[in-house]
Amino acid sequence: MTIEPPEAKKIPSPRTFHGDTVIDEYAWLADRQDPDTISYLKAENAYTDALTPGRSRTSSTRCTAGARSGPAR
Repeated sequence: MTIEPPEAKKIPSPRTFHGDTVIDEYAWLADRQDPDTISYLKAENAYTDALTPGRSRTSSTRCTAGARSGPAR
């Protein structure tokens, strides 16, 4: 059985910065209240869970940046 990752839809969203226009096809994902964003993220989490059975996404073994020890410089 092959599990396929969810595919995010592409909606072109042009933005112009300093005279240069760029197209962001995934800008719609920035809207946390959009039902399509929520559905996509749930599908992405389900896909990840299916590929990593027995592992929690909030596991204490995940890598994080350590804090500096000693006085600030």
